[in-house]
Amino acid sequence: MLKEDNLSNKKDKLLHKLSDVQRAAQEYTTKGRGIIEQWQTAADLAAFNEDFIRLIPDDSFFSPKQWDNQIATWNVFSEHAGPFSVLDEIQKLLISAVSSASLGTSSVISSEYIPLLPKLSQEAARKTYEGYEQFLEQSKLIEKIEIEISRLGLATTIGESESILSLLLQCKQAYQVPSREVVSPSAVLIPLREAINRTLANLLPKRPRQEEAKAPQGKVNSICAQCCKPTIDKRQITQLAQEARDPNNKLSESKQCPMTREQVRELMNRGFVFLHSFLSALDETKMRN
Repeated sequence: MLKEDNLSNKKDKLLHKLSDVQRAAQEYTTKGRGIIEQWQTAADLAAFNEDFIRLIPDDSFFSPKQWDNQIATWNVFSEHAGPFSVLDEIQKLLISAVSSASLGTSSVISSEYIPLLPKLSQEAARKTYEGYEQFLEQSKLIEKIEIEISRLGLATTIGESESILSLLLQCKQAYQVPSREVVSPSAVLIPLREAINRTLANLLPKRPRQEEAKAPQGKVNSICAQCCKPTIDKRQITQLAQEARDPNNKLSESKQCPMTREQVRELMNRGFVFLHSFLSALDETKMRN
């Protein structure tokens, strides 16, 4: 398209302006939809967590650290929940929206807590838990992960190795259509673990400064320390690093104690949430090509 300085008549100038407005409008519309989606997700997650936490008898149910982590996580959103009056505030809202990456990973909703609640509260807790798991399954997490993989330049595979996306689809397929009547934890969790390990392996060389990083937790810490978006704080990084250990730990546990289909689903969903949260927290402009 011609630059405005080269346009010779008013008609062309007007057409140029109209084209500019359409491009700008599309850009802000896209950003606006993203903001709305992020905040709606935050609202839904907050509602599930509120319903579940109201059933908890008192502070002794969790450790003080667990309570503090929850309060700190949601405080990020409440700090940015004020009204905005100019378009520049969109950046502020996008910054706060990035913090939603930590919401799923820090959720306290889990099937393991339900039997520990008072018997009169367990049925309500079960309904909240089921609603939460269905919400995660309907959130198109694999599609969102695919977008982040593309943004960060992780879509290509090395040699004949399977792609991260292919491994995640294997994981989901093994859960949805098991080869036996009972879901195999290994069939679901091994591809999930490999997808996480492959993600970390592909990101490590992209760090501006190469340093030793061992185990998933150390790798997440190192990658985030160098490549996170400025809105991701140390507490969120610590939470992500802790979540990176789960597939390995739980897979080992499953070999000693059989898992129910519900437990496998929960671990699968938490793994998807972790990957989306982790990748969403990274800034591609800080990475090496």
